[in-house]
Amino acid sequence: MAAGERRQIKEITAVKGLSALIIAFLYHPFTVGFTDNGRMPFDSIGVIRFLEQNGGIMVELFLMLSGYLSWVAYRDKITSAAVLFEQDKSKTQNSMWHGFCRFIRRRIIRIFPAMWVTLLMTVVLQLAHLKLYGSYFVIRGNSSSELLYHLTGFQMFWSGEAWNAPAWTLNKLLICWCIFFFITWCSRGDRAKSFVLFTIMIIFGMNFLVRRVPDGAIPFTDLASSRAFVSFFIGCDLALLKSAVSRKTIRNMCLVLLGINAAFIAIMLIAGTDSFDYQPYFVTFPLIVYPLVIFAVQLLKPLSKILGTAPFQFAGRISFALYLCNFPLEILIFIIMDKTGSKISFASPWFFLINVVLQISVSTVVWYLVEVKATDRIKKRISL
Repeated sequence: MAAGERRQIKEITAVKGLSALIIAFLYHPFTVGFTDNGRMPFDSIGVIRFLEQNGGIMVELFLMLSGYLSWVAYRDKITSAAVLFEQDKSKTQNSMWHGFCRFIRRRIIRIFPAMWVTLLMTVVLQLAHLKLYGSYFVIRGNSSSELLYHLTGFQMFWSGEAWNAPAWTLNKLLICWCIFFFITWCSRGDRAKSFVLFTIMIIFGMNFLVRRVPDGAIPFTDLASSRAFVSFFIGCDLALLKSAVSRKTIRNMCLVLLGINAAFIAIMLIAGTDSFDYQPYFVTFPLIVYPLVIFAVQLLKPLSKILGTAPFQFAGRISFALYLCNFPLEILIFIIMDKTGSKISFASPWFFLINVVLQISVSTVVWYLVEVKATDRIKKRISL
């Protein structure tokens, strides 16, 4: 992998870490009711208040960065195998089916162990909550069939949220990775063809996104799937553009996006947010905000250096574990605070600190033992 690609991966990994931190410590506490009369820590700051109430759009950024990294990390490998098989079809080890199996096996080994561990945590804590309070914590649609869906990676495919609710993105990522592989294989290095096919997936997702089909109602066309298609494949297109055009062109694209966002903000200030704002966020942020963020962190050297520092890289490494540990740990926090009669206000900075320390500590353990150690052992036993 070239030095430029390694630098891109470091920068994008750091931004993934930031998105996971926002979801875990600002948005999700708000959604599960960790508020005191509607107040949360530091919510007098406008940006923080916005992220507490609308931080779900960080999932879009998370998905977009996954698409971006997929292109950077796997495009050349998939294309090379496709070209080799085209030249000599007798080498079945280079066939599309064998290549797909290797690719998706790597993805499953990467995400399923952490998903299973955090699902076990969730089941134990939800059953404890059910015994103590007579109901599940926040998520009510838990059942044995939903548990089976989770174990096999089909959560929220044809049903709504259940058990470890944030894990719904894993099913959508698997679907996006499958489509990404076949588009990249069939394009055989033709960037224009890849760009067109990725863009078709964006349009397909956007068509159903604006219709807001309920989650799990119709597979591939529900709201969650549409959000994933739009964000993931915009990420693929951005990575493709970054590899195909000059730095000057990327800079000019950023200026255009900056101008569009400035126009939005100016209209909001003039007309007022009651008349005009960025909503629907699921549409506007992936289209005009996040592309600017992704390109800016790579164009602005001071920002790139900051994101390359150890704390940001560490946040990126544990981001997946933090995202999955978030919900079960919130159940644990609720039970502990209730049973100990804690008087700590949810709006207190002390609660924020306790939440941060607990979640980062547990997520670090899960990341190291499961994503690093256990995954390495699995890779050694299974031929990849």
